[in-house]
Amino acid sequence: MRRIMGVALGAVALGVMSVMGTAPSALAAGPSTGSAAVGTAAVEGRFWIYEWPNYTGNEKSYNGNDRYFANDEWDGTSVSVDNLSSSAKNLTNRWAYLYQFGNSSGGSCSGDYVKFPPGSQAPDLGQLNGGTFDFNNKASCIIFI
Repeated sequence: MRRIMGVALGAVALGVMSVMGTAPSALAAGPSTGSAAVGTAAVEGRFWIYEWPNYTGNEKSYNGNDRYFANDEWDGTSVSVDNLSSSAKNLTNRWAYLYQFGNSSGGSCSGDYVKFPPGSQAPDLGQLNGGTFDFNNKASCIIFI
């Protein structure tokens, strides 16, 4: 069963919205995760991931040029970001999808995912949907649509 989680802007403040359960067939695989999906549309701004909750610890940003976390290191370190992010901010003009698995040799993202609309943020990926969905230290791949 594929589980998804949406992070959305509230009317007044940023909040977390659940879209969890079995994905409808139209979204069963999420958005296109092939190599053409990255960089097909200009991504303005950056998507930031952080090592710890509340946007603390090491950080790394993405803008659509790279999707696989296994190939990346926290800024200023030699430590991989793969499966080590605990909070995130989408400061781009695109929807961003964080996936559980990334296959740099196969060119795709897969598994559970969290979707972030433009301008959204999640201070604790381990406490999404009121704590019922834990995506802490699971992100391995990102795509923008």
